[in-house]
Amino acid sequence: MLLLNISGVFDAKISNFKMKEYVMAHPMTCSRVPAWFRGVAVLLLLGVVFNASATSSEEYFREAEAYSKKGDINAAIIQAKNALKEDPKNTKARFLLGQNYLLRGNGADAEKELDRARRLGMEWQKLVVPLAKAYLLQGKTEQLLAEIKLDESFPSLLKAEILVLRAAGYLSLQKPSEAESLYDQSLTLVADYPAGLLGKARLALGRNKLSDARQWVDRAVASDPENAAVWVLQGEIARLGGDLTTAQRSFFKAEQLQPTNLPALLGGATVSIAQGEIPAAEKQIDKVRSLSPNHPVANYLSAVVHYRKKDMTGAEESLRNVLRVKPDYFPALQLKGAIDFAQGKYEQAEQSLFQVISVAPDNVPAAKLLAATKLRLKQADEAIEILERVLPSSKGDEQLLAMLGTAYLRANQIEKGIAYLERAAAADPEAVGIRTQLALGHLASGERMQAIKELEAAVDLDLGKEVFQADTLLTLVLLRSKEYDKALAQAQAFAKKLPESPLPDNLMGAAYIGLGKPELGREKFKQAIKKDAGFIPAIMNLGRLDEGEDKLEAAKKRYLSVLKQQPGHIGALMSLARLAERQGEDSQVQEYLQTAWEANNGALQPGLALLNFYNRKLKPLRAISIARELKSQHPDNPLVLKAMGMSQAKAEDYHSAKATFEALVKQTPESAQAYYLLGLTLQKLGDISAARRNFKGALTFSVDYIPAQLALAKLEMEANRPEIAQNIAQTIQQQRPQKAVGYRLLGDILMQQGDYRAAEKSYRLGLERAAVAALAIASYNARKKGKLKQPYAPLEQWLKQHPGDAVVKIVLAGAHQESGKLKAAEELYAQVLESRPKDVVVLNNLAWVSHQLGRANALEYAEQAYALASDNPAVIDTLGWLLVKTGKVRRGVGLLRQAVELAPHMSEIRYHLAVGLHRSGKDTEARSELKRALDVSADFAGSSKARALLTELE
Repeated sequence: MLLLNISGVFDAKISNFKMKEYVMAHPMTCSRVPAWFRGVAVLLLLGVVFNASATSSEEYFREAEAYSKKGDINAAIIQAKNALKEDPKNTKARFLLGQNYLLRGNGADAEKELDRARRLGMEWQKLVVPLAKAYLLQGKTEQLLAEIKLDESFPSLLKAEILVLRAAGYLSLQKPSEAESLYDQSLTLVADYPAGLLGKARLALGRNKLSDARQWVDRAVASDPENAAVWVLQGEIARLGGDLTTAQRSFFKAEQLQPTNLPALLGGATVSIAQGEIPAAEKQIDKVRSLSPNHPVANYLSAVVHYRKKDMTGAEESLRNVLRVKPDYFPALQLKGAIDFAQGKYEQAEQSLFQVISVAPDNVPAAKLLAATKLRLKQADEAIEILERVLPSSKGDEQLLAMLGTAYLRANQIEKGIAYLERAAAADPEAVGIRTQLALGHLASGERMQAIKELEAAVDLDLGKEVFQADTLLTLVLLRSKEYDKALAQAQAFAKKLPESPLPDNLMGAAYIGLGKPELGREKFKQAIKKDAGFIPAIMNLGRLDEGEDKLEAAKKRYLSVLKQQPGHIGALMSLARLAERQGEDSQVQEYLQTAWEANNGALQPGLALLNFYNRKLKPLRAISIARELKSQHPDNPLVLKAMGMSQAKAEDYHSAKATFEALVKQTPESAQAYYLLGLTLQKLGDISAARRNFKGALTFSVDYIPAQLALAKLEMEANRPEIAQNIAQTIQQQRPQKAVGYRLLGDILMQQGDYRAAEKSYRLGLERAAVAALAIASYNARKKGKLKQPYAPLEQWLKQHPGDAVVKIVLAGAHQESGKLKAAEELYAQVLESRPKDVVVLNNLAWVSHQLGRANALEYAEQAYALASDNPAVIDTLGWLLVKTGKVRRGVGLLRQAVELAPHMSEIRYHLAVGLHRSGKDTEARSELKRALDVSADFAGSSKARALLTELE
């Protein structure tokens, strides 16, 4: 049996020795009791002696001492604090306060007060034991072993105490041999020393020698029957042996001897839960919490009680309280893993359960749950490794065989998977779930008919709830096979078995969608909701239908209704973020993604979405912060490595990005994308030959991987080898004749060579093959630079065919703005603003155009843009400049100063600031800004006016 970390120490009056004694409690395992029950660790607390100091606080101290003797810990702490307010140097009060913090299990505050008592001059002989206990409560084992040592001047009893405490330290380091030696020494110093006997008993328990443990604890009971600690351990041994009646009697005896003995209360609560006496358990847990509000075992048992009551919210809250104090408490981690798994929070479940099996690798229930989690996370190889490890000790476990078979199927080792599933089916021929998995095996091996046959057999067994999984899976198999008619028929048959369930209606709706009958699909989804107003899959499906029909507000209402049921529902929050992005509402996108990320404890999907959002919005430092959190939870996940490397690259931290992408290549050695990303980073670092090698490496794994082809073409252009770059473009055209990318690349190459007419032709050929807005924009740019006829024609033609394309409208509006066609630009910006009311670029540009046209609402647009992007220097400049131009110089200058700080290289902003300063009468500063602006760039929008103003001021 695994010897686990010591949990703590407790106070126990030992009448035979007239001294304080402590015993270490350890969570143990036993096959005769449930996992949660086996894992409960009784954390033990303690108390010692007191002294006195200044007379001004003496009365408070005496009251604190009296409360402490009566066991009223909270009152004792309050009065000890009052004594210290009167006299901070009252050594006895410091010591007493530290003692009572120990009784509450508060090791950190106890250490602080005891250390202050030491600095005030209290003798070490009095402090050594309580300080050791404070270290134990905090897990400061190394500090205990370094500081708490034997002194030959100490009396034998104190030496024995110290030996037991040092033994506890070694136990927490998983060194039972060293601990046993110290327990033996304590018994040599003091015959039948109870703490030494209890230590030997616990060592026997750790070695799974229950009989030996009973003998040691019986000696301890005989030695000191008035010691609550011996009764606690006797109760613990009885509990682990399955004798709950004796266990409860022993815990009750300990509680009678010491009403505030936390291990006795916790042991009694544990037994009460096992016996189904929940009210009694709650009463004992509440008593512990009144003494020690943050006690991890009390909070764990509270979580178990909530779990038994199916109150998952309460259970999760209690578990958070446990793990905040004791993050490695594996019974709490195992329960948290089970709750997270049940709620679909697989990343969180994985993290908790991995910690459990790291400590207890033979914990089969935890191993199976972790393997199931790995399967949900599509990590089949890791699931196989976990299950194979516990298979030898789990003979006859058909569920484990079925899970292992399923894992092999997911790992694409079909023959092995089917073999394990057939063994499981032979062990339990009427197990619908196993037949269902076997069907999946046949499906994966291409034997679709055999798969359907197994599923039909599972359905025919009709053994209760499990059959519904087979019905559902059979329908889903048919849907994925695009056999929508058969899927519809199967779902209709399923509906006859479950006429009141919304599930068959939802499946029928999906079949109708596949048949191209969305209205019938919508009707079925509505019927599902009519049967169960809170049936989330149907609500989500209706939301997606609404999105497809551009009914964005209707879709939003549906997703929000899901959040009322499940505030952290990932699907609903991600869908709302998608809607907000379609509407250009960046702040809403961020809010929804942030909520999804936080509500699901750092789940991978929303975390990556939020990270990518920040990268798109040019906020790489925020993205890197999230990437670090994700990497700490998923250190080898390729998606996380990719996202982190891209964030580092966007932040121009190319050395870190290189290391990250090298890890990605190692993790996914046949990924073309991994080599490509590493190549890009090497290119940024100036290592062109290494970059070229990696781009070519990407193409060895995927000969038509376009990003690598484009990157190589760019390198050839930079090396002044345009003919090779053109060959790459022509290769892409041959590989993808109906795609525009090859034509766009050729056009870009020709643009660089200055052959604008040929470039425009290539863009036009690309447009004939694929309707890509970027090609229309590129064609416009080629015509503009080549001074060809009708430069706006590609954009105008595109908008005739795609009147809702906001991006092309913005480009055309910008073109009109640049050429002085301000009314045309204003009209286009206004059209875009109707569908994208929070588009910062549109608001900013519209503010400029409106100002130039003399519109009264120009400043209003600038204010709206600033409200949305108050850290964007271009937006700040627009508002500041318009304020200066409209006579609101003071605020305008303040904003323009901010813009200059954010973008010191933008000469036009400095010019605007100089004008504002001049109008404020600050000509000296204005001259300085004008000179800086012209030094940075001699030619910028407004440079001639800047020179004229500088001449005027000099």
